[in-house]
Amino acid sequence: MVCDLSLIHLLYNRYGHGSCVLSDGSIVIIGGYGESSFGGITPHSRLNDVLKLQLDTEGWKLCSLDNVHGSGPGVLMHHTATAIANGTAVFVIGGRTSPACPNKKMFVLRENEPFSDAFEWSEIVLHPESAVMEPCWRHTANCIHVDNEEVVLIVGGSCVRTCALVDIYKLNTASWRLEKLCVSLPEGRCFHSCVSCWEGLMICGGMDSSMQPISSCLYLRHSLPDVWNLSPVHFSPPIPPKYSMSAAVTGDHVILSGGVGLEPSPDLIVINLALRIWFGAMIFHEKEDILLEKHTCHLLAGQKLVLLGGGGNCFSFGTHFNCGICTIDTNSLF
Repeated sequence: MVCDLSLIHLLYNRYGHGSCVLSDGSIVIIGGYGESSFGGITPHSRLNDVLKLQLDTEGWKLCSLDNVHGSGPGVLMHHTATAIANGTAVFVIGGRTSPACPNKKMFVLRENEPFSDAFEWSEIVLHPESAVMEPCWRHTANCIHVDNEEVVLIVGGSCVRTCALVDIYKLNTASWRLEKLCVSLPEGRCFHSCVSCWEGLMICGGMDSSMQPISSCLYLRHSLPDVWNLSPVHFSPPIPPKYSMSAAVTGDHVILSGGVGLEPSPDLIVINLALRIWFGAMIFHEKEDILLEKHTCHLLAGQKLVLLGGGGNCFSFGTHFNCGICTIDTNSLF
């Protein structure tokens, strides 16, 4: 199967950013690595800006949020941005400000007024009884509700000590209490994808401590008070081992986009969770080469999959950025 890809020619050249969908349907994009607006020695750098992407009656609009108050994380890459508070705020954790400097703080970006472009950064002060968590990057952070409480689950990632962590943490967004779960990943995992579904988390792919792509998928769910179950999800044939995928969910289906593996594999992997089967699809654009690595994706109304950013760097060929924002109509997949 081949899906046609639409390219929106907006100035958006970056990867390693964080993004999430707010309650009004807009997408907030934070940081990453891309074309620098500061000039200087190199044309590319880590970024500290906040962008907002929105589809209205006149089409797609991308703007920089200049009316942002407070002190945020600064330049950042390989962090996560997670929608919390019913999509009215953005939780930012992890990432690196430089190769040797992990971000050790957590932040929230809130709208000053509903449906406005006025936002404010605030640093989170954790509950005094919180667990101690190593600063990490290339992790995942997803929001779910447990016993009528909103929590963020932080899974795996890399840190200064090891390239692939096994830890899973739960952060309560009301009390800001951070707890380490009693379950952990069976193997270290970073650069994986994770999506909230069926009141739990589906964890797919990634890279292990030997820097090899992972094929396995796991499902994390809450069963009883303070009891979490982590179980493997088996597919036949197994999903191709890849890292740096991005995930979106619609009903009983999880869509994995892009990623990097040791062998050629589909651009899109569509998983049917109920039947435990999957199929692959390729994407096509007649003019541009699209590199779906270190990107993010979101499924919006009308089954439109939005692919943000992506690219990579190579000692031989230099740095490549996708030249715009991509969309795919996923109705043809089901």
